[in-house]
Amino acid sequence: MLVRVEENVPAEITALTGLSAAELQQGTEPREALNSFLLFIGKAPLVGHNIAFDLEFLRMTCKRYGFPAPTNRQIDLAQLARRNLTRIANYKLVTLAQHFQLAEKVEHRALPDCRLIQQVYCKLKETAVQ
Repeated sequence: MLVRVEENVPAEITALTGLSAAELQQGTEPREALNSFLLFIGKAPLVGHNIAFDLEFLRMTCKRYGFPAPTNRQIDLAQLARRNLTRIANYKLVTLAQHFQLAEKVEHRALPDCRLIQQVYCKLKETAVQ
């Protein structure tokens, strides 16, 4: 879901994501969006690429709105890739997606990115060093 923002959206964020300030003004109120997200994730493990970056934003937002920060198990694709792939230029999500022939680019939109992360995670699990 898109989340309403109070501040201006920097031009580089609009260029990266395609999201305009006008679109985000129509989004869900932040407290409601956060509550929905926390209910959605429950206690399930969280998988992400450089997940610590995202979780820091989540922790700050939880604190801001008075929610307890999630303590879910975390799985970081970048760390998993570093352990399991040696012949790769870098560990960016787009590079991993290209390596596994899943996508040529990262869309920087929530649902497509989640699907791509899930696909990369499955491929990394297949190649995991035992």
